[in-house]
Amino acid sequence: MRIAIDARYLGHGETGRLLESILTNLDFTKDEYVLIGKKEYIEHYMPAVYVYDNTDASELENMFKISKKTVNMCDAFFTPSFIIPRGIKCKIVSIMPNLMWIEHPEHIKSKIEAFLKKRALIRCLKKSSKVFTMSKYMKNVITSHYKSFGKKIIVKDPGVSLRLTDNFNNSKKKGYVIFTGNYKYFSGIEIMLEAMTKLTNLELLIVGRREKFKHDRPDLVSYIDYPNIRFSERITNSELLEAIQRAKFLVAPNTYSGFNMSVLEALNLGTKVIISDIPAYKEIFGKEPVDFFESGSVKSLCQTLVVADPTFELRPDFNEKFSSVNFTNRVYEELTR
Repeated sequence: MRIAIDARYLGHGETGRLLESILTNLDFTKDEYVLIGKKEYIEHYMPAVYVYDNTDASELENMFKISKKTVNMCDAFFTPSFIIPRGIKCKIVSIMPNLMWIEHPEHIKSKIEAFLKKRALIRCLKKSSKVFTMSKYMKNVITSHYKSFGKKIIVKDPGVSLRLTDNFNNSKKKGYVIFTGNYKYFSGIEIMLEAMTKLTNLELLIVGRREKFKHDRPDLVSYIDYPNIRFSERITNSELLEAIQRAKFLVAPNTYSGFNMSVLEALNLGTKVIISDIPAYKEIFGKEPVDFFESGSVKSLCQTLVVADPTFELRPDFNEKFSSVNFTNRVYEELTR
């Protein structure tokens, strides 16, 4: 079987790391794979057919563009996103991580972007033979708005690309708090920043560029002058994992999310997670050794950070529940069905 994969997302945040966890577990000798993406990201997956494409699939002007001629020479197409490029006629399997454009369009920068992404979401449901999501909460939201597509939705816990605990070294801990989310209004970053102005004995590392933060969130620029708040600037995936491993706590203060890859990575790396009590997080991580705080509450986050115990143990079945092998196998089943 010949399978095309939109690998342009490699190197782009959580979507890229989720795709990496899938590619790591595919048997490239069993079928013929066509990887579409940047040369430096795709060439170490062998054997495969490489189609070089330097466009950023996350940018609005590029998200629907791909070599349809290449894709349509294949039996199936997989994308780790809900963006389905135009002109694809073969079988499509996709991933829908959240439904921001349906549930909270007010948080999108422009009405045009909100409209286009909502249309893209609907298009994904129509064009895909199966759509993966990470929680029953997300499936219920989809079916409440688009009941006819309910049978297409598959709920499956993903996993990280490696069992990171195998390489864990507690001596690397540095004691700071790490934030790995984006700067969007539903990321909860303003809650995180306000909490850190009150807990000056803790240092916050924001994974991301200082200048991008100033551009994206001019309403929050006053926070960047606090001595206990710093930015990582540009880092690789391996550097990100090392930064998570060195942290005392990873905080995920999202007021809305469908899943959080960094939470999963932190737990595998032995880093305690403090997380908002939004529905998707409560469902996915409710039985895991994480500390929840009241979503949107600076006071609750501060109180949780003060009393949190950085030591924990994973449940015996943790790596079975959050297995990248199992997730990859399920995706592969749908592509080859």
